[in-house]
Amino acid sequence: RQRKFNDALKQYERALGIVELVVGMSGFDQKEIDKNRISSYLNIAAVHLAQRNLGECIKFCSKAIDLDECNIKGLLRRAKAYTLRHEYKSAKQDLERVKDLEPWNAEAEEDLRRLAKVLQKSMEEQKRIYSGL
Repeated sequence: RQRKFNDALKQYERALGIVELVVGMSGFDQKEIDKNRISSYLNIAAVHLAQRNLGECIKFCSKAIDLDECNIKGLLRRAKAYTLRHEYKSAKQDLERVKDLEPWNAEAEEDLRRLAKVLQKSMEEQKRIYSGL
C-alpha cells in the first residue's frame, strides 16, 4: 500500500512539474493552467494526508486555496490535517468557510460535529490533567 502512495505521489509531482512549466497566453489559458495546478496540488495533498504527512498536506492545500480561495476540497482536506495535528481553531475556520460557501455541505457538517466532540474530549482531558497539579 505504501508503495502505491509513493508511486502516486511521483506521478502527481511529475504532472505538477509539467503544469508549472506552462505559461498561459491569455486569461482563459491561465485559468485552465491554474485548474490543473490546483488539481495537482490537491492530489499531492491527498497522498500526504493518507500517509499522515500533515505538514505537507497543509502546505499543498494552502497552495490550492491561494489560487482559489473557494476551493472546497482544499479547505476540507486542510481541515482534516489541522484536526489530526490538534490545530482545532484552524480546522474550525476552514470548516466554517466551507459552510459559508456551501451551507448544505454534509461532509463539513459532519466534520464540525466530530471536531466539537474532539474539542470537548480535549478540554475534559486538560481539566483532568491540570486539576491534579
